[in-house]
Amino acid sequence: MPNAFLKIKPYNNRTLTEGHQARLKELIREKIIGSYPRQIERTDLVYDEGIDVVYEFTNLTPKKFQSNVDRILAVARDECRRYQKKGSQRTFFTTFTVRVNTKGPRGGSKVITRTYPAAKHIDPDIMVFGTGTPTVENPPFLINQADRILRMVHEYKPGVALQPQTPFRVLRMIVSIRAGLQQEKREADIAKLTKKREEEGMV
Repeated sequence: MPNAFLKIKPYNNRTLTEGHQARLKELIREKIIGSYPRQIERTDLVYDEGIDVVYEFTNLTPKKFQSNVDRILAVARDECRRYQKKGSQRTFFTTFTVRVNTKGPRGGSKVITRTYPAAKHIDPDIMVFGTGTPTVENPPFLINQADRILRMVHEYKPGVALQPQTPFRVLRMIVSIRAGLQQEKREADIAKLTKKREEEGMV
C-alpha cells in the first residue's frame, strides 16, 4: 500500500526552489549524476512511513567528490526541505555509500563497500551542516561523514593500502525522509527488549 502521510513530490517548478533546481541541473550537466534521483516509497518499515531519494553518482572519484562536495551536501539539505512540514514529526537522515579499492601486501586487490550515515534530525540544516565534534551522544552530521570519506586516503587502517590510481569512489547518496509515526511505540519496544536482555544476562 502507498504511504498515507508522505507522498512523493515530482521534480517540477512547484516543488523545487530555484537554488535546488540549479544545483541539480549543474550536477546532471557535469555528469556527477546521470539524471534526477529516484524517489522510493518505503512502505516496508515496521514503525514508520518514508521516502528514500537515491542519488546515483557517475564515476565520483576522490578529486571529483572534493570538487563537488559542497553542492552535494546542499542538494541533500534541499531534498529534506522539500518534505518539511510545519508541526509534523518528520525526521531526516542521509547515507553515503563508498566503494573502497584496497591493495594487499602481496599485490592482490579487494573491493570493500562502506556506508557513512548521518544521524537523524528534525532539522535538515542541522542534519547536514551541524557543528560540534561527533561522539556517541552527538552522532556525526553529513558534513562530518563527507570529511571522513575525503580523509580516508590518509587515515585508512594500517596494513591495508589503497589503490593509488582510484582509492575510492562514492557510489550513491540516499536521502531518507521519515514521517515520524509510532515513535513512542518504537522506543517502548526497544526499552522492553533491552530490559529482557538485561534480565537474561545478554547485556
